[in-house]
Amino acid sequence: MKIVVATGNRHKVSEIQSIMTGVTVVRFEDVFGYPHYAVEDGLTFEENAVKKIVDLPALKDGIYLSDDSGLEVDALDGAPGIYSARFGGEAATNNERCLALLELLGDNPNRTSRFRCVIALRFPDGHVQTASGSVEGDITYSLSGTDGFGYDPIFRPKTYPQTFAEMASSQKNELSHRGRALALASQIIFAWHRETNYNAGRG
Repeated sequence: MKIVVATGNRHKVSEIQSIMTGVTVVRFEDVFGYPHYAVEDGLTFEENAVKKIVDLPALKDGIYLSDDSGLEVDALDGAPGIYSARFGGEAATNNERCLALLELLGDNPNRTSRFRCVIALRFPDGHVQTASGSVEGDITYSLSGTDGFGYDPIFRPKTYPQTFAEMASSQKNELSHRGRALALASQIIFAWHRETNYNAGRG
């Protein structure tokens, strides 16, 4: 089974492949030879995730997958939220985004936050389903760790002493918002696969 991911982010594709077993994960660009860009002007993670795949070319031999995810900081009224990837400016690096958020938060003792992720799936018949996951944590006062990407160096999940960037990828994948959303997405995919094979056998 082939999963075609509508993203240009190779880190995401690698993470998705490591979490989803029994399927082949490839980027849209590697299949079609050109990148796909969606205008992410939705008001929620779910709206943006669906927008990334709804207008893609028909795919008869695989399933489209997209995700929209972000960091919500309670002391910042949920920011950066759906703007997480653009926080600090379109050209900002991951470290620059982390530093910009830390500067904005300052010494505020309220560091509670969460990562959210919504996975959207588009099946060969065109129907779309979504799955979501989240993980609660706190924002650190400085960057810690060199693994992961995005805001991983400043996010410490509840009850853990390390940030996501300090964890082994296998440990992070068990805890992360994307790991939880992908686990639910995998259940949806394999349920669809079983039903499709069952109906094909009956035919």
